[in-house]
Amino acid sequence: MLVVEVINLHDAIGDESDHKYHVSIEAVSPESAGNENLDRALESWGLSDEDIELYQNNPIRQVEALSDYGITATLWSQSGNNIRKLMRAARHESELIHRLFGVYMDRPQNRIGQSGWDLISGQNVRTFLGV
Repeated sequence: MLVVEVINLHDAIGDESDHKYHVSIEAVSPESAGNENLDRALESWGLSDEDIELYQNNPIRQVEALSDYGITATLWSQSGNNIRKLMRAARHESELIHRLFGVYMDRPQNRIGQSGWDLISGQNVRTFLGV
């Protein structure tokens, strides 16, 4: 699933000297992440056990939790001051991503060469946590 994330940088970090908005397109896959990573992501929200059970059966909440937890692959991002232009660019890019998803996912996503496939399976979290 693709997630479009929009951050108002002025509100988020308070620095008004740079761009006002940051827009990114991320790939998230609860199936690839697996139950262990999904449980960790949901637990990071501080939910009760009953709430976690409810969220485990809700695909939208699963994607949201994994995205918040960082089990995503960022396929495109751009910053600027005109939100309309950024959203237009994100729409155009998402259409390309749908057609060339494998190409985007095969690219190295970080300095240690992990692909998008590695990141949506949670390998970046496992590496960071030493799991």
